[in-house]
Amino acid sequence: MNYVSPQANYFMEIWLSPALGFDFANHAARVFGDGNQATSFVSYVDVAKAAVASLGHPTVRNRMIPVGGLMLVLAKGLPMDMEPIIRELNLRLSSVEDYARKVMGN
Repeated sequence: MNYVSPQANYFMEIWLSPALGFDFANHAARVFGDGNQATSFVSYVDVAKAAVASLGHPTVRNRMIPVGGLMLVLAKGLPMDMEPIIRELNLRLSSVEDYARKVMGN
């Protein structure tokens, strides 16, 4: 049986929410961890797009594919390289600006 397993990281709709310390209106945020690693946040919408785009796509058949979206590099660390999957599946992932506009209602 063929499969594709999208491997998502932190969902921005949860982790970048007021409930977990992100206050867009007042430009304040809570940083988790020591701030020394890059952190990839992804929208559940982008994970769904990647899952649908991968259906029947031969280059990702029988693979786990990383699906990371907006990168917040808090201090140092290496971002998740999404370019190969974006190219293979012809995706456009949400940006920081896209997400902030959605949250702020603009």
